[in-house]
Amino acid sequence: MFADITVAETERREALAKRRSELANMQDRLLNAFLQGLVDEAAFNAKSTELKAQLAEVERQLDGAGAVTEENGRLALSVFDFSQNLAGLWRGSNFASRRTILECVSSNRLLSGASLVLIKRRPFDYLAERPFLKKSRGDRI
Repeated sequence: MFADITVAETERREALAKRRSELANMQDRLLNAFLQGLVDEAAFNAKSTELKAQLAEVERQLDGAGAVTEENGRLALSVFDFSQNLAGLWRGSNFASRRTILECVSSNRLLSGASLVLIKRRPFDYLAERPFLKKSRGDRI
């Protein structure tokens, strides 16, 4: 599955690179037509702005492309497997391994009196704290 995602991402990057070169060629042709007097200044400015916006969007997509790789997918899968097997690993481990597990799971540890207080890592808190975006019109369900 990860290999399929990688192939699809590579094809997407290639298509975006092709679109970027097409837009650059269109800008060159537009400039040549303007310099030859075939296109008036208002039309040139409007079309040039549109092409620059499209080119910026393609560049933005190219910057974001490639984040999904086979290696990242396997890493995410191994982290998930680690989280699912954590209790079993804890029971069958020595003190050094338990310390490593505590460092992975907790962001802060305090010794309060005779008990250990753990503040667990909560990676999805950031998403919960973000403002809620409402995309509906609000007049119907």
